[in-house]
Amino acid sequence: SAVETIKEEIQSIDAQISQSEAAIAQIGQREKGLARIEELEAQEKLLAAEYEKLESQLFLMERFVRRRVNLLEEKINAKFSVVKFKMFSELVNGAIEDTCLTLVDGVSYPDLNHGGKMAAGLDIISVLQSYYGFKSVVWIDNAESFCHLPPMDCQVIKLIISETDKTLRIKTI
Repeated sequence: SAVETIKEEIQSIDAQISQSEAAIAQIGQREKGLARIEELEAQEKLLAAEYEKLESQLFLMERFVRRRVNLLEEKINAKFSVVKFKMFSELVNGAIEDTCLTLVDGVSYPDLNHGGKMAAGLDIISVLQSYYGFKSVVWIDNAESFCHLPPMDCQVIKLIISETDKTLRIKTI
């Protein structure tokens, strides 16, 4: 029948139209995709330039921090004659960490002998007295274990154990 043949032809043409529309849609999607790729590549170039700029600024800031840390440490250490402070340490990743170690001739305070600890303490006391503008009284216990006391601009009371003295004796100099 002629009607059936025409219906089949219509269905065949509708199928071709659907295929053509699908192909047109794919072409449209591809064009949108290519335009988006170009847009993203342009954005990537801008971001890469911004990244390089930020990397440069970060490098300059790290140099500034290191220089500032060194100047601070030098300024503090210039005030002391016996003690030196290691205020900061550089970590493996290059970051700076606060440490504040007290050193005498490169030896850490906890590792010093009794005399070294006394010398460090007296040096710190002298600097603090000078900085704050006051004079304190310094008591030194077990002073017999310390051969040469650094000059102190304050009253120093030395407590010394003596085999010959059985009672308390006070000696003023």
